[in-house]
Amino acid sequence: MPKNKKRSVMISLVLTNIIALLLISLWGGYYDFAPFLVGAVSLKHALSDFLRTEIVIGGGFLILFNGYVLIWNLFLKKKSSSQRIPKKGKRQK
Repeated sequence: MPKNKKRSVMISLVLTNIIALLLISLWGGYYDFAPFLVGAVSLKHALSDFLRTEIVIGGGFLILFNGYVLIWNLFLKKKSSSQRIPKKGKRQK
């Protein structure tokens, strides 16, 4: 893989991770701090739920998504490119 292509893949992966974690934080904040704002739970309970949500859902996303990208780039991408059908008139090596 060329150096520029590898750099663009890494930048897009980092941006995807940041955006996904931001959306997970917004979602978790809405559902964990809304009961606190209406007086149903304490701040301590809302904060502990928010941190648990961030660790479980955010961490799970990072592990699963980055694992998928890593497996795709290491194994499946090479496998799919080796199975391509050559164009007519081209000599196979």
